[in-house]
Amino acid sequence: MGITTLHPSGLPGKAYLFLVKAVVTFICPQNPNFTEARDCILTEFKAFWEADILSSPIPIFYQDVRNIVPDEGGYVEVAVNYTGGGSWAIGKEFKQRSGQVLVRIHTPIGQGLSLGYQLGIIALNALKGENLKSQIWFRNGSISEEGKQDSRMVIEVSVDFVHSQLR
Repeated sequence: MGITTLHPSGLPGKAYLFLVKAVVTFICPQNPNFTEARDCILTEFKAFWEADILSSPIPIFYQDVRNIVPDEGGYVEVAVNYTGGGSWAIGKEFKQRSGQVLVRIHTPIGQGLSLGYQLGIIALNALKGENLKSQIWFRNGSISEEGKQDSRMVIEVSVDFVHSQLR
């Protein structure tokens, strides 16, 4: 938090309290390996997700981090799964890597489906190609209802991705 002597309405001498959000810059390489591509996808998804007012109070859980599910409210699980890859060129090893990003949105029953679909659209928008500054391309985005799990409704967003890796 910081304090300035300038009030938002321009009144001099009036204290104004504001929050400063730390911005972390993550640069994704042009031909990322598995780990770098995963970090690119998750970092950029998190930045887009937290920038949206509707989604910001909903915590994100990652597949490799142990989390405690909240008793109330919603949460989101994000996983990056590789499904294949193959050679593209002769000479240097230039491979195509492909996979799928799965976003499972858990929302309280009673507001679950409408909130889930609103958050699902935010997740799909976060995984559009123009939002990533890397050479990772996304396609075939979809939203589906997975049904009830415990006391929450689950909406799943899945998006296929592909990137190249030069070795």
